[in-house]
Amino acid sequence: MLPKMAIQDPGDPEYPGHARILLTGYAGEDHSNIAPGIRVFRLIDVNAMAPAVVSGLRAVIAGTSEDHFDFPRIPAAGRTVDAQAQLVNFVNGKGYRFLVQGSYDAAALRGTRLYYIYQGITANQKYLVTVVLETDAPFIADLATGAPFTSGPEADAYVKTLNARINSAQPGEFSPSLDTFDQLIQSLGVVED
Repeated sequence: MLPKMAIQDPGDPEYPGHARILLTGYAGEDHSNIAPGIRVFRLIDVNAMAPAVVSGLRAVIAGTSEDHFDFPRIPAAGRTVDAQAQLVNFVNGKGYRFLVQGSYDAAALRGTRLYYIYQGITANQKYLVTVVLETDAPFIADLATGAPFTSGPEADAYVKTLNARINSAQPGEFSPSLDTFDQLIQSLGVVED
């Protein structure tokens, strides 16, 4: 049995044992639940822990839902960015990717870095594949002021404007390009021993 992940944030669950490949160049994040990398969980373990993740993923893949799940959970009280959702298949499975960023307070983003999240299920329905990467969206720099919102309608308008700009961006406007990340996903395959 694979070891369980350590809890990094008091609100984080203890994730089931899984295989993972962490990417270098992200100093200090090697023990984080959201360190950039590829993770493969047994679907049965994830379903026992959080059945909504598996059923939600299946619904998005089937086109019956637009509710995106970040698993492992991206630390934040609320989502500011939920954009660029797209179905992407890998060698022996299907899934989707999207960009996400959250906040613990009622304020504009403080930077232009976004999480690229991929969630997929192998064709044999045995494994959940998750990929966490980071990309930069320099074209939102003017919106990343960190300024607090003074009202709910102001926050709602900001989130709408921010997500519309991110959704209208071409893959090459991100650094690294979303096409590069999508090609990485498409090359993945999960092989059993």
